Amino acid sequence: MIPPDARLDPKIVTPLLTVVAIDAIGVGVVLPLLPFYAEHFGATPFTIGALVAAFSLAQFIASPWLGRLSDRFGRKPILIASQFGTLASFLLLAAAPNLTLIFAARILDGLTAGNLSIASAYAVDHSTPRTRKQAVGIVSAAIGIGLMIGPALSAALAHISVTAPILGAAVLSALSIVATLVLLPNSERPAKHGQVPSLQHLATQPLTCAIFALLAAFYCAFAMYISQLALYMNARFLWHGLPLGPREVGIAFTFGGVVNIFVQFFAMRRIGRILTDSQLAIAAPALLGTGFVLLGLAHSLPLLAAALICTSFGAAFTRPTLMAALTLTVSSPSQGAVMGANGSLIAINNILGPLLAGFLIERHWFAGWSWAMAILMLLTLLGTLSLIIRRKWPAD
Repeated sequence: MIPPDARLDPKIVTPLLTVVAIDAIGVGVVLPLLPFYAEHFGATPFTIGALVAAFSLAQFIASPWLGRLSDRFGRKPILIASQFGTLASFLLLAAAPNLTLIFAARILDGLTAGNLSIASAYAVDHSTPRTRKQAVGIVSAAIGIGLMIGPALSAALAHISVTAPILGAAVLSALSIVATLVLLPNSERPAKHGQVPSLQHLATQPLTCAIFALLAAFYCAFAMYISQLALYMNARFLWHGLPLGPREVGIAFTFGGVVNIFVQFFAMRRIGRILTDSQLAIAAPALLGTGFVLLGLAHSLPLLAAALICTSFGAAFTRPTLMAALTLTVSSPSQGAVMGANGSLIAINNILGPLLAGFLIERHWFAGWSWAMAILMLLTLLGTLSLIIRRKWPAD
C-alpha cells in the first residue's frame, strides 16, 4: 500500500493539470504562427528574433514580482490576473495593425506570464517532500501535452485565416480562466505581510543560490539544444539521400514530448523507489550530458537516435529533480517568490542560450555546440556532487 504522503491528491492534480494544459495549448497555438504573422507586417528575421527576446525580457523582469504577489495574496487570484493578461495580449495581437502593437502584445504577455510559475508554486503547496518531484513534474507534463496539441491546432486554424489561430488561443485562454475559477481549489492561506521574504533575502541564502546556479546551467544547455536541434539535424544527416527536414525534426520533438509525459506520469514515482533523490540528481544530468556528447560524435542515424533518447530522458528527469530540490531550500511562504525567480532564470537563458547556440551552428561548429552543452551539464553534475559530498543536498 502506498503511504498517503507518497502520492498526490487527485482532487488537486486533475484541475491543475487541466488549467495548465489549456494554457499551454494556447501558447502552442501562437508560437509557431508568430514568425509568419510578423512577416505579414514586414518583419525581418532580426525583428522576429527581437520579438521573441522582448517577451523573454519582459518575463525576466516581471516573473519574480508575480511570484511574490502570489505569496502575499494567494496563488489563485494572481494566477487569474496573469491569465487575464495573456487573454488581453492575444486579443491585442489579433487586432494589431502594425509591428509596434505586435511588440506591445508580446511585452504584455511577458509581463503577465506568471501562469506556469504560479501553477508550479500551487503544485508545491499541495505536495509533501516525498511527492515534490511528482508535483513539479505534473506541471511540466501538462505543459508538454499543451505544446504537442497546440501546434497541430494552429495548423488546422491557419487554413481559415492568419488571425484565426490567435483568436483560437484567446478562446482557450478564456476557457483557462473559467477552469481556474470553477475547478481549482483555493485552499492555501495567503502569507501575512512580513512573512514573504524579499528577493534580496533569497539572494543571501547559499543553498538556494547554489541550486539556482545548477538550474541556470541546465536551462542554458537545454535552450541551446532546443533552439538549434533542427538546423543540426538538417545539416548533418540524410534520410533516403535527402537532408532531414521538418517531418523528421517534428518526430524528434514529439518523441521528446512523449518521453516527458511518460516520465512525469509513470516513471518518476517508480524510479523514486529505486534511487534516492541525491542518486537521481547525479544520474539525470549525467544521462543528459551523455546525450549531448553523443550529438557531437553522431554521424549516423542510429547514433543520433541514441543521443535523442539520452537527451529526452535526461531532460525529463533533470528538470523536476532540480526544481524539487530548489523548493526544499525555502519555507512555504517563499514558494511563489522562488518559482517566480525560477521563471526569470528560464527567461534569461531562453535569450542567452539560443544566441550562443546560433553563433556556433551558423559557423557549422556542431562539435562545439554539443560540447558546450555537455560542459554545462558537467558543471551541473559537479555542483550537485559537491553539495551531496558536503551533505547539503536538500532532497534526501
